[in-house]
Amino acid sequence: VLRLFSVLLGGGVVGLAFLISRTIFPHSQALAYGTMAFVAFVPMHTAMMASVNNDVLAELIIAVTLFLLVRRLRRRERPSLQSDLLLGLFLGLGLLTKFTVYVLVLPLTALTLWWGRHGQERLAWARSAAVVFGLALFLVLPWYSRNAVLYGGLDILGLARHDQVVVGQPRTAD
Repeated sequence: VLRLFSVLLGGGVVGLAFLISRTIFPHSQALAYGTMAFVAFVPMHTAMMASVNNDVLAELIIAVTLFLLVRRLRRRERPSLQSDLLLGLFLGLGLLTKFTVYVLVLPLTALTLWWGRHGQERLAWARSAAVVFGLALFLVLPWYSRNAVLYGGLDILGLARHDQVVVGQPRTAD
């Protein structure tokens, strides 16, 4: 059942690849289908979709966030509060899901908000950024606080504790 759920999440990633491509290149349906097929048939991606882990969920959240960012850049009007809240929600969920989201989505979101500010008053842009990053922080702050109490200090991701646990375990290279 969990593997099937993971495959369904992976199917969402494939569908979002289509939507992202159609948003960037609206007049090229063939490119959108090709993008979708490429994502669907990368062998390691297919294998990871069939396993039970958080990689596919993180990938789905990244894809949704990328779709929201691309759509935001393609529209010329000022973003609505609803779109800011949706982006903040997925950014926060991504930060709760996997560390790779930090590396990819945080900088892209900041860059998109900065680049997409054209034609906006400074106050409107600041409000938009505050809503997006504020909601994301609101979602992850309880988890970070819990980790700070549990692991001590600033180890809010539990990386130091992880390193203590895996010391001496065989590695792939060994």
